[in-house]
Amino acid sequence: MKKSKMAALLLSAVMAAGSALVLPPVESLAATPDESKYVSLEGDWNYKLYRKYSQMFQYYEYFGVDGYLVWEDNALATLPDKDTFSQWETMSMPYDSYATGGLLPVERAGMTVEDGEGFDPSTAILPKWSEAWACRTFDLPADFTNQENVTLLLGIIDDCDVVYINGQNVASSGFVNNAATPEKLRDTGLTGGFDYSNADGASQVRFEKSYWEVERKYTIPTSVLNLGGENTICVRVYNNNGNGGFYTGHAYAICGNDLAVRKVQGLPTDVVGESGLMETIQAQIDAIEAKDATAYATTVAEDYHKDALNKASRVSEVMNPLADYTNIQVEDANADTYLDAAGLYWYSAIRTIRGTKEGVESVILTTTLEECFKKNADGSFSEFGNQNRCYSTSYYSELLGKDATYSVYLPPSYYEDSTKTYPVVYLLHGINSSSSSFVKVDKIGAFMDQQIGDGNIGEMILIMPDAGKNSFYRNTEGQVSDSTGPWQSFITEDVVSMADRTYRTKAEAKYRGLTGISMGGYGAMTIGSTFTEEFSSIASHMGYLAEDALDCLRSMTDEQLADYDFYLDCGLQDNMVDYRNTVAAHEYLESKGKAHGYSIRDGSHNSAFYMAGMPASMKMHSQHFYPTASVETPDEAPAETPAEVPSKTPVVVPSETPANQTPGTTAEQTSTNEENKDVVADLTELKATTQTGNLEIKISGIKNLPQGSNLIANVMTSGQIYDNIKKSLADMNQSNFVFLDLSIDLPDGSKFQPTEPVTVSIPYPSGWTGFVSLYYMDDNGKVLDTIPVSVVEANGEKMIRAQLSHFSNYVIAEKQTTAQNTTQDTSKDTAQDATKDIQQNVSGNTTPSATQSVSQGTVRTSPKTGEPRAWGGALVVISMIVAAAGLIYFKKRTE
Repeated sequence: MKKSKMAALLLSAVMAAGSALVLPPVESLAATPDESKYVSLEGDWNYKLYRKYSQMFQYYEYFGVDGYLVWEDNALATLPDKDTFSQWETMSMPYDSYATGGLLPVERAGMTVEDGEGFDPSTAILPKWSEAWACRTFDLPADFTNQENVTLLLGIIDDCDVVYINGQNVASSGFVNNAATPEKLRDTGLTGGFDYSNADGASQVRFEKSYWEVERKYTIPTSVLNLGGENTICVRVYNNNGNGGFYTGHAYAICGNDLAVRKVQGLPTDVVGESGLMETIQAQIDAIEAKDATAYATTVAEDYHKDALNKASRVSEVMNPLADYTNIQVEDANADTYLDAAGLYWYSAIRTIRGTKEGVESVILTTTLEECFKKNADGSFSEFGNQNRCYSTSYYSELLGKDATYSVYLPPSYYEDSTKTYPVVYLLHGINSSSSSFVKVDKIGAFMDQQIGDGNIGEMILIMPDAGKNSFYRNTEGQVSDSTGPWQSFITEDVVSMADRTYRTKAEAKYRGLTGISMGGYGAMTIGSTFTEEFSSIASHMGYLAEDALDCLRSMTDEQLADYDFYLDCGLQDNMVDYRNTVAAHEYLESKGKAHGYSIRDGSHNSAFYMAGMPASMKMHSQHFYPTASVETPDEAPAETPAEVPSKTPVVVPSETPANQTPGTTAEQTSTNEENKDVVADLTELKATTQTGNLEIKISGIKNLPQGSNLIANVMTSGQIYDNIKKSLADMNQSNFVFLDLSIDLPDGSKFQPTEPVTVSIPYPSGWTGFVSLYYMDDNGKVLDTIPVSVVEANGEKMIRAQLSHFSNYVIAEKQTTAQNTTQDTSKDTAQDATKDIQQNVSGNTTPSATQSVSQGTVRTSPKTGEPRAWGGALVVISMIVAAAGLIYFKKRTE
């Protein structure tokens, strides 16, 4: 900031003191904008579903939308006017209920909508893989703004959106062109943005990623508004997976000025002028321009805290970028100071720092300041920081070879008593999510403060690591990605070590607990019950407690169980994990006489469910850490063990056999059942040589398979359509795609379909590079879903491993590393890393994601709900394989 501008901010304080000093006028104080100039957009919106797909948006960049439509109404797909949308049904947006995690509900009360076959748009609201309109009118006063642009706040929309005001496309999130440049979605009419007819590839607009956890803050030109009259806003909402809609707890408004934005966002708006504060800010600017770290440090309070920064790191943050520059110049624009209700002062400005390097002047950085200062007893001011105790940050992980992000919650006394140490709960996220969902959407900081403040739990630290969106917290081979890497060791060695050296933890196993959500429940159980020297309490909320997770629990000795405490819960209506696995864990602990927290209750797979159980699980950890403390705790959710467990087809979150788990026997095992000698009991592994002659496919986990069953595994490579599909493994090595037609013929002539997932292992083609994806197709060759895969070494053999819940047609597609893939590869850390959780999202969006991280070669699947579909018996009909070949050949041609 130039000296004259800095002096201008002193105006009101200097004039109040009676000084004769003449200063230029202060625009921000002389013409204070009205903080009331905003219009809320919460409340009734008109709503209409107009399109439903059979697959996620990610795949359209390969195949286009043709063939994926389940239902559409093209008349509704075009931008509606008021006369049209005013006839639609009215919904409260954001939906004012946490029963669905604060989202627009995905089905009406008393009605169930199955995705795919039998889809009924008259009963659906916002199912997965769909597009819908949310529209409304709003009035603006004539004096709403005198500025060129206004701000539109649309909270958090799950997953993507395109916004029209008064018929003009003004903003969007979730789309890029083929140069991977984020941009506003073009108004492509009926296609809803997925237009593949452009000759210029760079002009194509395609799905980028889900923005389910990103606050929408759009700058809108005032010229599109009707000041002094009625306006229309229409939002084209894209729901990529699971629940969808507008999140509660966030700002939805149109704001005429920056002060109104602050008002809506809950920031201080009381504009003040304090000479002492201005002098401190000027001293900071002088120190920056002089590159004087010592001088800057004198303006920072000893008890400074801003997220992960303390005083020393704050000074380094300011000074380090200046090291290679001379002639430093600081300029602050739009500067204002505010007083909050706690008596703290906030300095807000857009700061630009310029400097000269090797004779060239350039901008070193431009940043938005929102800095907090406290007034000292002597009237001076010190930079104080936001004193935030729940935030996201990062550190460099030697194990991962890159920066690792995580979130942390620090208890209320953490900054007040620098000698106190605390126990730690490691909170593990679910599939396709990240730690930021706990902070941003679940508001875990406010939750913990309330629980501690109410005396329900004792003080503790939460560490929430980002540990791969599809890692299942396992150690797997391959370069570090969302699904492969040393993710188990990352938790047990890296994260724990980081926490103990960074925060004041009680660095003993008895003061370390694990809580996991969905996929994280699997991680909490497998890690917690295996690494008993590191942890001593485990909570699983709606966890994917697969058989190997239960085996880890069963492997604990009685002495180890005695030192542990547990909490388990799952919802009876959870269609993403099988609640009976949680029941099995409960029954095992009960059989061992181990007391534990437990709740099987009504509820779905969403954050509304797990946050309802969080008080009980945190109470369990607290009582474990503080066994003699007199902490008042709330009543636990009732432990409901139905006398008769309702029948429910198991629906399992994707999983693979852990890389360190020994495969089953290498020969077919048979045993005799005394009552039925034709049954092969507990078959642990079936190996069969396919008709290719040398491609051996291993299938593990099949039980009670009748003798005489025959595995058929036809293989065909891509690139051309063969008359004879019996190609050798050598042909696979020359291809980018391999088709597998998997089926098991039973002695009675029917086809076997597993009632529980089985593990399939396929040799990894030696000529391939990068990662692979496994696509599941119907009998007509249409891609229906993707199956998570892991590439592991087993007995010296590199294998592609996946779990299947049905047998049918599959294609193994390589994620190539050649230049032709650059259009689909976005930044490893940005373009795909923010995609939705399983959706272990918050606020009710915890359905297993079928999200594909193209940039990292990983895929996720969304298991079907209800009874498994019978895909038909023509699984080995060559014509069906030919249809699949044409589909994937088209995919290859379009990459």
